[in-house]
Amino acid sequence: MTVLCFWDTPFWGAGDEGDTELTLVLLSVHMLLYLIRRVFGTQKVLRTSVRARSTQLLIRAAVSRGWCRKRLNFVESVRTFYPALYFLCSSPLPHGNRGDHSSCTPTKCQVVTKLAKPNHRKHCRHCRIVQVPLDPVLRIIAEDGIPLIRIARLPSGKIQLQVVPHTRTLRFVAVSHVWADRQLGSTKNGLPNCQVEYLNSVLTKLPNLGVSISEILPLGRRGSAQHYEYFWLDTFCIPQAPEHADLRNKAIGSMNLIYAAAAQTIVFDSALQKFEAGRRPASMIHGGKPSFSAPADENLLDVTARVCASNWMGRAW
Repeated sequence: MTVLCFWDTPFWGAGDEGDTELTLVLLSVHMLLYLIRRVFGTQKVLRTSVRARSTQLLIRAAVSRGWCRKRLNFVESVRTFYPALYFLCSSPLPHGNRGDHSSCTPTKCQVVTKLAKPNHRKHCRHCRIVQVPLDPVLRIIAEDGIPLIRIARLPSGKIQLQVVPHTRTLRFVAVSHVWADRQLGSTKNGLPNCQVEYLNSVLTKLPNLGVSISEILPLGRRGSAQHYEYFWLDTFCIPQAPEHADLRNKAIGSMNLIYAAAAQTIVFDSALQKFEAGRRPASMIHGGKPSFSAPADENLLDVTARVCASNWMGRAW
């Protein structure tokens, strides 16, 4: 069986809503063709195009639900099928209920504000700020190196940040986050103790995927894979003060190399962190238990949609 592609008409004019009823029929045809393709394994079906009426109809529906119009630009880079776009536009807002996005345009979000101080974790009442020793950070950057952070705990129980230069034998995790979430972003090269404790708890549970099987199961016995000890986080590793602007720009210019050198990158996005996708055991089993979990199969579509439309996916890098 052969199914011809149903070519959508371009949506001319950003302010023109066109014939809504006809566009709904057109969208239904796209959905039906995709279903037929899945059932009978037919030829290609038209993917979404930002200039098509069906796509613009879904974008308008998403905006009416409170989506930021600029955030919906992912439609241009993620060319998908119409059922997937329909699902994405029906998903919960990736930016939550932060501000009124009704005035946003495809080129500018009107709700964007200046960087704010990081929040404390829930149930925390203004704990102390943990500062990174800035002198070694400045020195390492000036010497064209990458500063890495290690979280140490003093005998008193207090957390202390230690700075070391990256070497080829040092494996580290790059921490990527959304500054607007006010978790790990700060203009003072320091974070509330509760946020550092939270970050530490996540890092200590992260399996070191670079270890070999012989390290996990030495001599046939189940051991425990060594966790990462060092990490890179822009808040600690990029100087923020105006007097260090040159080194700050130098560190920012090296970020592509930093993420390339990292053994893993861990993402912090508040909307994704709150999403419960179910769990199933994944690879690298040690100590009789799975070392980490992956989303349950029945939730993979939800996970993919939320990641694709997340605030983290809409950052500058």
